[in-house]
Amino acid sequence: MTGAVPEYISADGPLSGAETRIVRNAAALMASQLTTWALALVLAVVLPRYLGPRAVGQLQLATTVWTIVFSVVAFGSEMMLTKEIARRPQQAARLLCTVIFLRIIFFVGGCLAVSLYIGAVTADSVQVSLFVILGMAQPLLLTANVLQAALQGFQRMQSIAVATVISKALYTLMALLAVIAGFNVEWVAVATVIGNAAHLCALAVCLFPVVRANWRWGFSIRTARWSIVASAPFLASALLVIAYQETSVIVIAMVLDAQAVGWFSVARTLTATLLFIPAILMTAVYPAAAKRHLEGAQVLPALAARSVRLMLLCAMPIALGVAVTAEPMVSLLYGEKFLPSGAVLMVLGLSLIATYQTIVLAFLLAAVDRQATWVTIQAVALPVKILLDLALVWSCQNFLENGAVGAAVSIAVSEVAIAVAGMRLLPKGTLSRADAGYGARVVFAAVTMAAAVWLVRDASLLFAVLAGVVVYIGMVAVMRAADPEDVALMKSVISRTASRASLRRRVGE
Repeated sequence: MTGAVPEYISADGPLSGAETRIVRNAAALMASQLTTWALALVLAVVLPRYLGPRAVGQLQLATTVWTIVFSVVAFGSEMMLTKEIARRPQQAARLLCTVIFLRIIFFVGGCLAVSLYIGAVTADSVQVSLFVILGMAQPLLLTANVLQAALQGFQRMQSIAVATVISKALYTLMALLAVIAGFNVEWVAVATVIGNAAHLCALAVCLFPVVRANWRWGFSIRTARWSIVASAPFLASALLVIAYQETSVIVIAMVLDAQAVGWFSVARTLTATLLFIPAILMTAVYPAAAKRHLEGAQVLPALAARSVRLMLLCAMPIALGVAVTAEPMVSLLYGEKFLPSGAVLMVLGLSLIATYQTIVLAFLLAAVDRQATWVTIQAVALPVKILLDLALVWSCQNFLENGAVGAAVSIAVSEVAIAVAGMRLLPKGTLSRADAGYGARVVFAAVTMAAAVWLVRDASLLFAVLAGVVVYIGMVAVMRAADPEDVALMKSVISRTASRASLRRRVGE
């Protein structure tokens, strides 16, 4: 490799004209994600300490129900918009108006469904208030989601980064002020509404200059019908993903109580903050890959091989590091009320190895119009996971006195199964014997790191983390476990991230 910007795929790969934009977009997203990751981590630590397991569980239950409703109301249009605008930007205005109108219509039905659910499952005044307040945030979120999909299609990731940082910072500030001042969990929900409003305004400001020249207000029945049909595979996928992710919360709430939901929620929130790496990579790659596929390029084999290797390199140390430090970490961050969350975090941490790969595979298959196959895998996995949730939550509660662990085990088993099935969808020869050797070296380096962290974790958690970083980097270097092009890519993204540390400069660019 001779250029300053590394090739995302091999030297003769099909994305040779897009690497610069991919790396630039990935760098912008990395900068924003590092900021929002820090903000999310602060909330993940502070809110449970002030609110306690029960209030955290109530907030999570309301969030989960509205997340499921959102996925139905959005009808899978986000990824459709991104792909179509990336391919046919001149159609953006018509698509945006039509999709927003459809979402608002569908939202009315969503409100009715939530009302029926509330009447059937709870009479708790705080729980009902949380449902109502978070419901007020949904129209804002539905519209902002459309604008973000459009910006992603135009490959304006810097604008998305700025809008995300502004809204997350405002939400974090207001939520922290609310709990520190002694207000209850309902005020945290109010902060969510205000944060969503800020996100919508920021995205609108960023998108307007892009579409202003060709903007036309209007609604087309023909476009609406086409949008619904074209989004159907994405809707099925989104519903399956959301049901897959959120059924654990519903099952825990049904079998146990809000406190157990709180234990599970804390661990899941911590692991969710670690998913930004595959999300950044694929958010930057997806539009370019979709466009190149439309032009006839065979993007999947080379792109998949590099993505799988890079995600394994990142996931192994994170997953094993979280697993071996889970219990002391929970004790340090949340105290005795959340001690049952330690075992949950350990299992969910290990599941990240497979989760990183499933995120990558989902984006890659959508980019080459094979999302229907991915949906089939998820459709098969969902009922199995629900049965696992029911069986394992009940079993772990009765035998381990911690039913939340059962939900975590169910997630881990399901993630592994989906990742294996997804790998089998890759073209023959995508992964070679050399890739197997690469994976073995990465695994050995990560296991060595985990052993070192385990030995010193009781002395100091900070020292254990630093020791893990040093040991892993050293082992990777000694064993040559990192592909030189992967290292060059990460260096380039980090370098560009540093150059975008100023929000003003990123807006200007």
